[in-house]
Amino acid sequence: GWAKAFVFWGYPVWFRILIGVVEVGAALLLLWPRTAAYGAAAIILVMLGGMGTHVFVEHRPSGVTSEVLQLLFASLVLAGRWKARIRLGLLRWAR
Repeated sequence: GWAKAFVFWGYPVWFRILIGVVEVGAALLLLWPRTAAYGAAAIILVMLGGMGTHVFVEHRPSGVTSEVLQLLFASLVLAGRWKARIRLGLLRWAR
């Protein structure tokens, strides 16, 4: 299904594979607190790209609903972990 969808949207075959690799890599980064912010940021970028595809390629803004939940959770993780990264960085800098 995804292969046909990516062709329909006009993306090359390798792009589908790249998106899959980025998604799996982002999921792995979420497993460790130190890298969770980066994983969340990668998921946010992929979800925004998917939303853009629904809006600008399919001309179907109602299609963005499939990305909203992932975008919300990734945004919460990014906000929480980024604050923790800044706090840890400031503590290290003060030493």
